[in-house]
Amino acid sequence: MAFMMRTGRMLLQLAVLSKAITFVTAERYAGVGEPSRLFPIVAVRQPPAAAVQYELLRWGSLRNLTPADVPRFSLPDVQGAFALPKVGEFEPSVRFHTAPEADGRVRVSVTLNDDDYVLYSTYITDGSRITPVNFRIWGPSSMLLALIPAVVLTWGLSRLVAWWLRRRAEAVPQA
Repeated sequence: MAFMMRTGRMLLQLAVLSKAITFVTAERYAGVGEPSRLFPIVAVRQPPAAAVQYELLRWGSLRNLTPADVPRFSLPDVQGAFALPKVGEFEPSVRFHTAPEADGRVRVSVTLNDDDYVLYSTYITDGSRITPVNFRIWGPSSMLLALIPAVVLTWGLSRLVAWWLRRRAEAVPQA
């Protein structure tokens, strides 16, 4: 039973720590620096009198666009989701959420579920220009980085719980 509890605690800590590591290792941009070429951006291609069509662009692909090909970056919906073409059996998906900024620009948060990895990006746009805010990746490398702290925390927590249980047992008067 103790083994199962310790294993469950370790798995829970592993999941929480791997997610937390993405925040610690996130790339942050203060108006300076070039984001990763993987930085996901949601854009709108909207021909006249047609339905809104979202597309995913990567930071690296923005350089290759001609002025006639540049899409709009102001998104008409506050939040949304769309699927990308299948890669083998997996269908990548994109979710986004927008929030207005004080200066009239919009903050966009994008989550891209891509096979083994989840990419998170946040940027601010005025509709034509993009200012990256942060970029983080969660995947197998995050789990690997979290493994050692999870093992140490599991050992420490199990020692703490054992100490606490011993003190409680000693404090209970024997009849």
